[in-house]
Amino acid sequence: MTATTAPTAPPHRVAIIGAGPTGCYTAQALRKMMPTAEITVLDASPLPYGLLRNGIAPDHQGMKSVSRQYDRVFTAGGVRFVGGVRLGEHLMPQDLAAFDGVVLATGLERDRMPAVPIDPAARVIGAGRILRLLNGDPRLAGDPLGALGEDLVVTGTGNVAVDLLRLVAKTDAELAGSDIVDDARDRLALGAVRSVTVLGRGARSAARWDEAMMTELCALSSVHVTIDGEVVAGDPSARVRIDIRFDQPLAAVEAEGGSTVVRTTTGSTFRGDALITALGFVSAVDDLIEETERVLPVVVRAGGSSTGALGNLAQNRIAAKDAAARIVALLASDDRLPRDLPSPAAALARGWTCFEDWQSLDRIERERAGAHRCRRKLTSESEIRSALATSGAVLPQLDVRTA
Repeated sequence: MTATTAPTAPPHRVAIIGAGPTGCYTAQALRKMMPTAEITVLDASPLPYGLLRNGIAPDHQGMKSVSRQYDRVFTAGGVRFVGGVRLGEHLMPQDLAAFDGVVLATGLERDRMPAVPIDPAARVIGAGRILRLLNGDPRLAGDPLGALGEDLVVTGTGNVAVDLLRLVAKTDAELAGSDIVDDARDRLALGAVRSVTVLGRGARSAARWDEAMMTELCALSSVHVTIDGEVVAGDPSARVRIDIRFDQPLAAVEAEGGSTVVRTTTGSTFRGDALITALGFVSAVDDLIEETERVLPVVVRAGGSSTGALGNLAQNRIAAKDAAARIVALLASDDRLPRDLPSPAAALARGWTCFEDWQSLDRIERERAGAHRCRRKLTSESEIRSALATSGAVLPQLDVRTA
């Protein structure tokens, strides 16, 4: 009698949608839990690291240095980066059937707007949009946003609001060593801002900013900061006057005589050239997430797409480990025989970049850094592709069945 050998299932293929901190931490955790898995991390941006590159303030380079840890995720083998592939445009949910499991780490990239009546003529700008412009997010290339104005109103008392205040107030010398995009800084005319009124919805004790970040802001020479009328930092002659008011929930945002007028439930009125919202973020791809969950059998949400909050890097890591453990458990319960999964090569080949491209671009950005900057970023897809062509990079066709 001839012995028969049971068929061996091939390595699991896992797609992670989103190459930000949560996506990278998920790939790292999955690699440890499933050493033989073939992991592909896809992102709408042609460059990796999402929030780390495009959302964290450009003067906080210490936080951004964690990218070196993410680099090792992609250089150690078994994990590949595919950039410039947007779910719903270049890749549809059903195309992900080429993978055994999918982790949705799409993050939250849209600024949350106030849930109050807003006059369409009022100038309302998301703080996240401003930070992404100052960080050179290539997906915002061509964004028409211009000078913010001299007098601003900000709603929100979290770290994003403090980031914005600090970047408005810092001098050229104080931005030394950052990777702020100077063209965007000039276009937004941050140096022309003279006053910022910050409105908190709740009491002072409910402020969500880190005290260390507020201390950093108050230490700047160019600010005069008051909280509910109490002077906490600076001289009245400082370039930027920051007036923080608590217990001022918004009631309406109107346009009047060229100004944006903010009315609160206390009956107070605040005028400025623009209202900047720093109220957190929401998903821009909810419909696609739900469609992916509907058409595929093994799908797990991770990070912001699951919790509705961005979280800090430590929280991202915890969320990623949880998502990795869930996807491993789901795949372990799949007693499948070997099968020839379809390849999404045709869908992915349009406009994608790989990790080797990012390594070339990282070097190019650092080499072209001007005085007092750690890098000069490539801020559009055309710039990125031109730089890659100059570097001699060749973009091969993608097949997920090749390592």
